[in-house]
Amino acid sequence: MSILSTHYESGEFFDEMFVPGAPVRPHYLRLADRLGTLPEADFNQRRAAVDLAFLRRGVTFTVYNDSQGTSAFFPFDLIPRIIPNSEWKRLEAGLIQRLTALNLFLDDVYHDQKILKDKIVPAGLILGAKHFRREFMNFTVPQGIYVHICAPISFATMRATISSSRTICVVLPAQLHDREPRRDAPRVSESFPELRRRPVESYGETLLKSLRHISPDRSDKPNVVLLTPGVHNSAYFEHTFLARQMGIPIVEGAISSCKARRSSCAPLPASCRST
Repeated sequence: MSILSTHYESGEFFDEMFVPGAPVRPHYLRLADRLGTLPEADFNQRRAAVDLAFLRRGVTFTVYNDSQGTSAFFPFDLIPRIIPNSEWKRLEAGLIQRLTALNLFLDDVYHDQKILKDKIVPAGLILGAKHFRREFMNFTVPQGIYVHICAPISFATMRATISSSRTICVVLPAQLHDREPRRDAPRVSESFPELRRRPVESYGETLLKSLRHISPDRSDKPNVVLLTPGVHNSAYFEHTFLARQMGIPIVEGAISSCKARRSSCAPLPASCRST
């Protein structure tokens, strides 16, 4: 019996693979055929193997206030979510548009504030915000880039349209999240050779180029380091993995210092402080 042998009703929820009434969505046909021939026991065995590999490599996260322990497996679904190329292009274009708008918005807020003067956005909403930095007014950031990493939270509706509930903007911190699990995507792809995927292995290299690009001092090759609170932080594995991928040192803020704007720091806030 395969994992697709038991039919279920998605109800009002959007199902990425099945259309209400059981038909498989066109871009999931090959995967559904493969899963239909994969015994449930084999699938569970492969899932257990991935969990064990993560545990051995320390790919866990901290669960605070949990009576059963503080360390948990990093959740990783062996069944890939397939986004058709046409849908991805539309999503990519929308993200580029949103990120451009966010950078322009921040540039205006910290300079001319036309969006406030024209009352498009209430001034009190911005000027009274907890994270609005008045000392940052009229400061020109390197390369005019305010948002260095964008993490949109998107979801699909029953009409199969992509919507975005909010966007998490990160200034200089390098958010890794599931980069390590995605490194196992090739192994998962071996189980489903019919699928073609876009690689994500260049993330670290791309991030390193971005950090060097925004260095205030372009006359010399800047030093890029990764700041971490230390081994007891819940995301410490992510910090060490990203440092290896980028080929940069990992340092703790308590024992580090930055001199003469020579370092770009990630994934913690870029304000390097000596203690």
